[in-house]
Amino acid sequence: MTQGKPGHAQQPAVSRIRRWIVIVVSFVGVGGAISLAKFYVDMKDRKDAEYRRSLQRYERALAEWETFAPPVLSSGEITIRGHKNIDFEQGRVLSSDSSKRADLFFTGSGYWDNGPPRRFVSFEYMRALNGATWHDRGRISLDKVSYRTLRDAAYTTQRHPKSNYPDLFHGLPDDSPINHVFFLKTASGSVTKFRIVRYETQQFQGGFNRSVTLKYATYPIVQHPAKPRRPRR
Repeated sequence: MTQGKPGHAQQPAVSRIRRWIVIVVSFVGVGGAISLAKFYVDMKDRKDAEYRRSLQRYERALAEWETFAPPVLSSGEITIRGHKNIDFEQGRVLSSDSSKRADLFFTGSGYWDNGPPRRFVSFEYMRALNGATWHDRGRISLDKVSYRTLRDAAYTTQRHPKSNYPDLFHGLPDDSPINHVFFLKTASGSVTKFRIVRYETQQFQGGFNRSVTLKYATYPIVQHPAKPRRPRR
């Protein structure tokens, strides 16, 4: 009787085991790849969500930075009669003999001179006092002037050609600016934005006196906070 080779009958069983091992490993490999891909997608989604939140925080911080302003020293509307001074930091009108504490002097007057010939003389001006400098902004919206714009404006000490004094304007009452915005920087360390709201005229025997009403806000001069940085992905 011929005897077969040893282990010949066991080969089909070994082949089946190998096939099952390959199937199991393949299944585990596919499942692992799917799990890895899902993990990657989830991680990317989390990073994207965190970036969007960081971007929203940055945009809020940037808006606060752009509108930054320290607390006002004084603000509101104030009326100055002719030949009076104003202290913007205190928000007070001062008498003409208090010029050492004032920031601005206003006069608007008219009178009959003695001639001959006798004629009516009128004039009006607004004068910076005690080292205050100014910036003529023109007709713009006062409320839209940011603190940074006010603080960093190009201030001047230029003297007016009609008076040779540091007058913001100087001329006839009819030429005086209305709804005009000026900036003023004081030597004591504050900045003011103000708009000429209206004029009023008080008549008296032989002439008249004018008053002017200003809408204003005065701030201390401080440094801007650091500008927020846009987040990176």
